Amino acid sequence: MRAVSAPPSLLTRRALGAVAGAVLLALAGCGQAGSAAGTAQAAEPALGEVFQGEATAPVTLIEYASVTCGACKSFHDQILPTIKARYVLPGHVKFVFREFPTPPVEIAMAGFAAARCAGPDGYFDVVDTLFAQQAAIFEAARAGQANEKLVEVLTPLGFNKARFEGCVGNEEILRTISQTVRGGEDAGVASTPTLFIDGQLVAREQTSLNGLQAALDAALLTKGITVGP
Repeated sequence: MRAVSAPPSLLTRRALGAVAGAVLLALAGCGQAGSAAGTAQAAEPALGEVFQGEATAPVTLIEYASVTCGACKSFHDQILPTIKARYVLPGHVKFVFREFPTPPVEIAMAGFAAARCAGPDGYFDVVDTLFAQQAAIFEAARAGQANEKLVEVLTPLGFNKARFEGCVGNEEILRTISQTVRGGEDAGVASTPTLFIDGQLVAREQTSLNGLQAALDAALLTKGITVGP
């Protein structure tokens, strides 16, 4: 996972209302955020927490991320699969995903709205698809065709133009994303991806695969759990 040198330009509380109202306009551009800071865990979003693994797992890993963030894509491609296989699937860790849109925020908001619309069983399928198609979506956005591309890549997951637009225009979903962003800001999140283990910020030097595994192993050890090789 890499840090981006450009200063972060995130979807702040004030900007959320404007973006939610304009999310179906033409979309263009790309940006990611840089490093993060924070010490507290945010409250659960209004429409419920989105997570993988056992709800009662002894350790909780929270990621604040954006589907338009290149560093988040790297984390999901290169680190998260191993973390899920080693910790989440066996029931040791609950992995919680929280939306934190980064530029172009219209694309991120639209993608997250579609994911929320897909429900708990389909949420991560949408997010995984958006990360996998990130470059193609950005290319379409430069041509003013981001909405069309989003519908295209989500069609195999049961979306068409009407369903997509209905999800993106769903005020309850947009309020939930807004609340998630506010909670992240209150917790000190200033960039993506930002990770918390049991409410404690994961330092940048621990966000490599080896570093994150060491941090999770230490958290589990405090609960009397040792994960084998």
